[in-house]
Amino acid sequence: MSIASRLTHTVTIERPGTVDPDVVDDYGQPIAGSPTSRTVKAAIQPKRAEEIALTTQAGATAADFRIYLLPLDLTTADAILHDAQDCPMRPDLPDSRYEITQVPDAAGLGHHLEVEAKLIGGVGVAGS
Repeated sequence: MSIASRLTHTVTIERPGTVDPDVVDDYGQPIAGSPTSRTVKAAIQPKRAEEIALTTQAGATAADFRIYLLPLDLTTADAILHDAQDCPMRPDLPDSRYEITQVPDAAGLGHHLEVEAKLIGGVGVAGS
């Protein structure tokens, strides 16, 4: 079974806008451009079993997750957004924002990414 067939969630990768030093605000501070986003398939898994119970019971608002993705350009400045309405999984994870802490290439083979991330917000499980 291929890794792509195991990526059952739909997520959005959001990249902050780039900063142009020539575009400044009234105080002379550079202004960031508009963020960009793209939709990809992912597998989202808590790193510890007790986090599953906490997340589904709406108890955890910050937890460690591992998110599996096919290889793509990703940095720790990016965020991973999960929108339960856009995801085909039922029941699904809640609407969530994940802050990326590491972007390791699984075994350095370019096969897939095992992204380390922190859940920022998100409560309950959609449909429950």
